[in-house]
Amino acid sequence: VGAEIALLWAEYEAGETAEAKLMKDLDKFEMIAQAEDYEGEQGVDLSDFFASTAGKIRHPQVASWDHALRRAR
Repeated sequence: VGAEIALLWAEYEAGETAEAKLMKDLDKFEMIAQAEDYEGEQGVDLSDFFASTAGKIRHPQVASWDHALRRAR
């Protein structure tokens, strides 16, 4: 099991397979979603963060979620 996890982690880090690219975009989106929650809960303006992360997500489905979240802000 440990060797399989190490191989999967290496695949993720390399970011070359479709699965690894999807996971990296999901990680980015999760960070953006947390920032949106934090901004709303704490009343903090994170516009600079959102500007710095715009256009970074490539997977079409994840990008659509990102666009929806940004429109809702």
